[in-house]
Amino acid sequence: MFTKKRVLVFLLVVLVGYIIYPYLVSILWGAIFAIILAPFTQRYPIKNHQLTCVIITLAMVLIILLPILTGIYFALSEVYIYIAHHNVMQEIDGFLKAHIANTTIGGIVYEKFQKIDWQAEILDKIKLADLQKNLPIALGIGNFASSVFFNLVFMSLFLYYFLYYAEAIKQFFVEKILDEFKSPESILQIVTENIRAVCSSLLITSLIAGALMTITYYCVHLPLALFFGLLTALLAMIPFTLPIFYSLLILVHVFQAKFIAAIVIAIVGFSSNIFTDNILQAKILQNKTNMKFITALLGIIAGLKTLGLIGIFLGPAILNFALRLFALTEDKESRKLKKSLKTKELHHGREN
Repeated sequence: MFTKKRVLVFLLVVLVGYIIYPYLVSILWGAIFAIILAPFTQRYPIKNHQLTCVIITLAMVLIILLPILTGIYFALSEVYIYIAHHNVMQEIDGFLKAHIANTTIGGIVYEKFQKIDWQAEILDKIKLADLQKNLPIALGIGNFASSVFFNLVFMSLFLYYFLYYAEAIKQFFVEKILDEFKSPESILQIVTENIRAVCSSLLITSLIAGALMTITYYCVHLPLALFFGLLTALLAMIPFTLPIFYSLLILVHVFQAKFIAAIVIAIVGFSSNIFTDNILQAKILQNKTNMKFITALLGIIAGLKTLGLIGIFLGPAILNFALRLFALTEDKESRKLKKSLKTKELHHGREN
């Protein structure tokens, strides 16, 4: 039955959802980081719980998020400086003409490339000296920067509130959402452990791949080494993308007759990828959640397609939780069936 109270609650939920929808991703990131950092509030307790949450939130922002944003800023600045001081289109044209245009397929690609009149247009847009001509670009950069800033602020606020009200949120899920299950606390623990394991495995492998390959790119004198290092760290979270990326870099160096650089990238890149993906990541997932590699792989691909970047972290956790829940339900039903059969056998034996 629809009562005034239920209608009012429904309208309030819709209104709140409409208001926070633009910052839904920030809320989800805040929840993920809160789940990851929650053990620190228990391991290093301070008498003032509010102070503990403030310290953890500030540490998260200052030690992790700001360095990442600073690295992204320097990487993009590196790209801008490189493009501003090099005629990139002429370099690409010269590279295609020297190495690829003589082949059959390469000749077709080079012919299509020659028909595009983009060199002067792109270089004019990149130069920011004349603000009137480049006002849309300036506004776009400003909108992007403000969006990043407000998302960071909202994520930090939600991270703090999730940490501060962790016990209340846990009780809400146990008593209201999972109350029909036999052991709601264990189910909630499975979810949090899955998210922690997936996030830790992806972040650790990403940081190792990004740091190692950034040093390698600098050693082989690859232009835009920092930018390509951050790109490597991002691609390390997505299955099967790093081998393709390394192969493209190796081919470019081979075409430029930089064989030593190609060999170094091949050895360091593929060996580190084998170690991080097949050994380190699999070991972290199996030790903490007993998650199989195929489950994590399917979860990452499906999560990336449906939820974007945040789906890389949530996809495997949701999929593994669903499989574990299905296994628990199946075990429960099988135990009931065995118990009923045993009861029937005992009853039949008494009758005989």
